[in-house]
Amino acid sequence: MYFSTSIAKASRMDSVSLIFTVPEKMTTDATGSERARLCVIAQKYQLGREYMPLHTALANSFAVTRVYTDDGWPMSIRDIRDYRRFDAVLWFVRFRELIKRPAFDWADFRGMRLMYDQDAYQNFSLLAGDRFLNAWPKVYRKQRLDALLCTGEAARDNLREAGVNAIWVPKAYDPARFFDKCEPREGVCYFGELYDARAAMLRYLYSSGIQVQRFRCAYTELNGYLNRFAVCVICNMVALRAKHPFPLPAWLRPSGTPRLSPGPEVMLKNYEVGASGCVPFCDPIPEMSKLGFVDGVTMVSYSGFSDLADKLSWYLKEPHKLRQISDSAARLCANRHTWDHRAQQIATIISSYLRGTQAAVAR
Repeated sequence: MYFSTSIAKASRMDSVSLIFTVPEKMTTDATGSERARLCVIAQKYQLGREYMPLHTALANSFAVTRVYTDDGWPMSIRDIRDYRRFDAVLWFVRFRELIKRPAFDWADFRGMRLMYDQDAYQNFSLLAGDRFLNAWPKVYRKQRLDALLCTGEAARDNLREAGVNAIWVPKAYDPARFFDKCEPREGVCYFGELYDARAAMLRYLYSSGIQVQRFRCAYTELNGYLNRFAVCVICNMVALRAKHPFPLPAWLRPSGTPRLSPGPEVMLKNYEVGASGCVPFCDPIPEMSKLGFVDGVTMVSYSGFSDLADKLSWYLKEPHKLRQISDSAARLCANRHTWDHRAQQIATIISSYLRGTQAAVAR
């Protein structure tokens, strides 16, 4: 995918906005059909991180213009050049920044008004703390959006109960970055933020005599690390503890197994681990089966830490079985869970909205 760069001064912003646009020859798809025109309001930090593959996938499905808030936060649709040509505008910015902003002025814009957020589970879940509990519906209404694209089924249901038109668009992975290198692998690994439930899981496994290699690396190196291991343990459960007056580092938190509640949704790492050929050992989340993650087939599910220790002990003695599961997990991810699949889902959502709007105008 090739991008042309143009500099445009927005009508109501003092700063100069850097806008990436898909060239005109890419405004039609392979069949010659006109692509929907999508304006993505984004932030530049996304370009060097795990979000860039989603931007690329959107550019494969739409005629995309990106407007970066780093160059001046747009306050009105009129701040975006030629805004009437867009079929939809998609807000893809940090929620902690959007929540502080005044209502966006949509003026006479007639396309679909969307917000995409991978952290909307924080509206109801305590996995990452309680800072944004019940915050999304207020922002949704203030910004006068048509739909909020969230990445979990439970988040969708929770938001809908609060009057938000939430649509489930699961997370995904980049097949150019995560793949099985078909090299020898052994052992068990863990990576990611060490929330309370995850720290308790690792303590339990260590006390059970199971060695888990915890690592940290640059995101660009993650696939290489995952290809060294046969298994990756994933814990998205939420620890329910009494709240402390100040945050405690992981090594000072109470020992023992806390009360646990189910994880809020399938995270990025579930797809990244499976696609890399490393077997994901995951706590169960109801939406998993709908996504094709089946215990003993495309992943290994555990009901608690004791069950996890038992299954690790058994599977580590059955490398051929792990190999079968890893192959199935990689196929599942490649066939159903790339960012291109998600971009196509978003294209369907926008197309359906536009058809409904046109039908309403015709009536």
